[in-house]
Amino acid sequence: MSTKSCPIESDAISPVLQVLKLDVQVYHSGEICRTASYPDRVGPGLFHFLIRGSIRLQLADQPEPRLIDEPTLIGFPYACPHRLDPVPGQTHHLVCARLQPGNETARAVLRALPNPLLLPLREAREMALIGELLLGEAASERQGSLAGRDLYARALMLAAIRHALDQQQAQSGILRAMQDPRIARVLSAVLSAPQSSWSVAGMAGLAGMSRSGFAAAFTAVTGVTPQAFVTSVRIDLAAELMARGHSVKQVAREVGYASASTFGRAYRAVTGRAPSAGRSERS
Repeated sequence: MSTKSCPIESDAISPVLQVLKLDVQVYHSGEICRTASYPDRVGPGLFHFLIRGSIRLQLADQPEPRLIDEPTLIGFPYACPHRLDPVPGQTHHLVCARLQPGNETARAVLRALPNPLLLPLREAREMALIGELLLGEAASERQGSLAGRDLYARALMLAAIRHALDQQQAQSGILRAMQDPRIARVLSAVLSAPQSSWSVAGMAGLAGMSRSGFAAAFTAVTGVTPQAFVTSVRIDLAAELMARGHSVKQVAREVGYASASTFGRAYRAVTGRAPSAGRSERS
């Protein structure tokens, strides 16, 4: 009996998630016995996943705390002062994780999300399923359980990003841009082949827009110019390739620059350092 394979069609968001480098590390699983304060206004984001029970969430800009009494992902894509308080006489289980973006794509995605991001699991079945797996790993004493926690925590955060996109909760940035099919085609193409020769006119043609109209729309929704976006994607890829031991000259060619000197100027403009310095730090 023969089976007929069906090609899997690409979608707009997958190229973004495939190149997104987001380190998610679980640092707490269980109850909080007293107030947990997070005063930082800068630094990495984090999330608190309330699996069961109730807690109170106090945001710095709100006068009264909010009672969270159902399974909920309480996400802070970037630092936001807040406080968690246990509810007297009630038990709860929290899994808390830090979010550390590893490239500009991850930083752009996190900046595009609401902060805070409150997602009751009843609104997203896939998150509920991942949450059950995360809870199982949190309670497990098997070898590899720490890695399993981080893996499921990352999957939970990716599901939250997809849910925010489905609900059109992204107000700006790369996720908001993905909601415009014309801009999404360009973002997907650049992320899939950053080494290609990308001009504003060429990107506008791919979007089916005039050059000026495309440039204005792209900048308005992403916050950066089309060429700046191409450069950031190329530099992210270059950093990854140098981390694997590729030479500066080889990397320049692989990410779409005609010469090592041209690549060096672009790299310094984005990172403030020479490519050789970045490579030596990783060697």
